[in-house]
Amino acid sequence: MSIRTVEVYNGSAPGADTAVFTARSHNANRGTAGSDTTRNKRPAYILIQIQVATSTVVYVRLTDGTTTKNLKLNGAVALTAGALYEFKVSVPASPTTKYTYTVMYSTDSVTDFLTVDEAVGVF
Repeated sequence: MSIRTVEVYNGSAPGADTAVFTARSHNANRGTAGSDTTRNKRPAYILIQIQVATSTVVYVRLTDGTTTKNLKLNGAVALTAGALYEFKVSVPASPTTKYTYTVMYSTDSVTDFLTVDEAVGVF
């Protein structure tokens, strides 16, 4: 089961290397089914659907509170303006770590459309 966590339609340009939305927390240890060991090993994903108004490289900024990684989508190639893209990003499964993520653009762009769904288990 997935949960819609972010929806943006015709959003203002956030600026280069600035969060498109407030950072969200995601913990693969959600839910109550199964033993603790089983639950901690379930895959966790964020599903991103996005269309930008200006061609730009889009990335997910993922942090565990200590180390931050910029996960560039589309092979680090700028998305074509006016085209809809979909990306599924795996979030590390951990019994203790809560990961925080947001979406950012390498250059300023208006967000035509953006949704982010979170899921634990199979998408």
